[in-house]
Amino acid sequence: MWITPENDIIEISESDGKYYGKLIFLDKPFDENGKPRKDRHNSNPKLRNRNVEGIVILSNLICKNRTGKLYGDIYLPEEGDSLNCNLLLLDYNTLKITISVNIYSAFEKWERKKIKRHNDFETE
Repeated sequence: MWITPENDIIEISESDGKYYGKLIFLDKPFDENGKPRKDRHNSNPKLRNRNVEGIVILSNLICKNRTGKLYGDIYLPEEGDSLNCNLLLLDYNTLKITISVNIYSAFEKWERKKIKRHNDFETE
């Protein structure tokens, strides 16, 4: 699991040779009215009523060369857009995400997060 600069948590998993990232926790899960944040900017009107928490934001990530980078798409709920991205593991605890639009790119770093879930606690 990875924590973003916004303190959201992303869980990355593999399926059929591709990697996907699900937004499993929002630091700010509620909108200004105290209701769960919705995907209201989505270009598909049918998806605008879904909760942002729980959606897959990284998709179709594959390794194309020996650099270790994964290339695919990132969905930005605040924009309602999917953009090209690549992910590179800088070290065991740091993941660099680069988002590209035409000739422009921006990056951020996510930190590995170990989370104890309720059922992970030992009982006596």
